[in-house]
Amino acid sequence: MEYTRLFLDNQGEKIRIRFENSIPEVSIVHWHGLHVPAKMDGHPRHVIPQGQSS
Repeated sequence: MEYTRLFLDNQGEKIRIRFENSIPEVSIVHWHGLHVPAKMDGHPRHVIPQGQSS
């Protein structure tokens, strides 16, 4: 199962995205094309449990 979203913004803009896991298993968020801290880039040890948000 894969859920994809496309976010567009202007270079240099700050954005805030809240992810809520509503599927019945743990999930991760992995960013493509962004420079984010390692702890926010979908490493398997940073899962988001069902019903939790990030």
